[in-house]
Amino acid sequence: MRKLILSLADRWYGFTPYFVLSALEESQFWPCERLEQLQLEHLRKLLIHASVHVPFYRDLFKKTAFDPHGVRCLEDIQCLPILGKREIMAERDRFLSDVAPRPRVWLKTTGTTGNPFGFVRTRLAQSYKIASRVRFRRWYGIERTDSLLNVGGIPSYHSSLKEKVFNAIHFYATNRINVFSSDLEGPEPEFAARLIEEYRLKAVMGYPSGIAALAKYLAERRPLTHHPKAIFTNCETLTELMRRQIREGFGIEPRNDYIATEGAIAHECPEGGLHVNMEETLVELVPTASTEDGTGEVITTFLHTFDFPLIRYRLGDIAGWTNKPCPCGRGLVTINNLFGRFADGIVFPDGRVFTAANLNMRIAHFPFIDRIRQYQIAQQSANVVELRILNTPDTDSESVVEFQKALSRLFVDLRVEVKRLDELPREPTGKFRPIIGLKEGVG
Repeated sequence: MRKLILSLADRWYGFTPYFVLSALEESQFWPCERLEQLQLEHLRKLLIHASVHVPFYRDLFKKTAFDPHGVRCLEDIQCLPILGKREIMAERDRFLSDVAPRPRVWLKTTGTTGNPFGFVRTRLAQSYKIASRVRFRRWYGIERTDSLLNVGGIPSYHSSLKEKVFNAIHFYATNRINVFSSDLEGPEPEFAARLIEEYRLKAVMGYPSGIAALAKYLAERRPLTHHPKAIFTNCETLTELMRRQIREGFGIEPRNDYIATEGAIAHECPEGGLHVNMEETLVELVPTASTEDGTGEVITTFLHTFDFPLIRYRLGDIAGWTNKPCPCGRGLVTINNLFGRFADGIVFPDGRVFTAANLNMRIAHFPFIDRIRQYQIAQQSANVVELRILNTPDTDSESVVEFQKALSRLFVDLRVEVKRLDELPREPTGKFRPIIGLKEGVG
């Protein structure tokens, strides 16, 4: 029944994920050079389409004398500007293809900063996104309709009846049981543990902060009698501390499902390689003044977004290339585990930036950190950093003091202030950011 509902839904929306999937399962083992040639073919088609049917790119290519027919290598697009949500939203209608089929489906994401961003979904691009995620799950023996616990951010309090009915059908068809990260970090970890056991769920998927909170509860208070086969994390940065907590609580390694509303970017294989979905996404890592050696800001071109092209599109993440082939044998290029959002860095008065990656790795090895249920570090001004601690009975004052002293040694030019809270703040989407950089305009 579930497969039938999904098949009917795919037909209704015009998606062809299984047609795409059959090609992806073969191409993942192609040599990297052949995959890059495939990317180039897809890229040319997208650029030529944009030059004819998309007003923004038609004018841009004419103004800059850029000829999409003359693109001979992937690097040829580096002369085009990098665009973010703000620039696109300022001229949103001019990014819409004049041959985009109706009805047009507008998708919306608030992003880490909470700035609204809307774009038109391309059916082919959505088919690739679904197919690449199915391919990823199959690496772990998990199918699209296998039972799983879905850990969302925070519950929606504004859903219409129509949305609630749609979500109920969707969760039935995909065989998901929904819980929320904000509950797992509070009163509900036992409820989630019972769900895993009662329904013998095959996988856990969702926000790593919530999964880590559940894992810590399992490690400290009650082991599972039934263990999922796989754990997939998405939406937030999977820090080294979260990874360790999940591994200790569930007895298996969590795997990164690096996706955005706009498309799927990369997935982590059983050997630990974070493989870019090269058939779907062209990834550039562009160094900036705030990134460290060997890393760069993630710039994506989603290769099948014909109705609303996203070319050299800034996601806001930081990553690094992996310089050796993955033992799994896949030709898909790999990036190092994500280092967090571009904005998630602590800025020193002299202009130096302490990236979230550097900070998260250090914190994971603090000897007292396991006694801290949850933390958040937010830069309040040019001279002040706030250490926010989730206020629970088992978080002792001595550990909090040690944490403050350890951060003070790292941030020698900044004052570290402690605040204990009953609930740590989240983004409007429910995303939890352990490191929050200095907001624009704050000095």
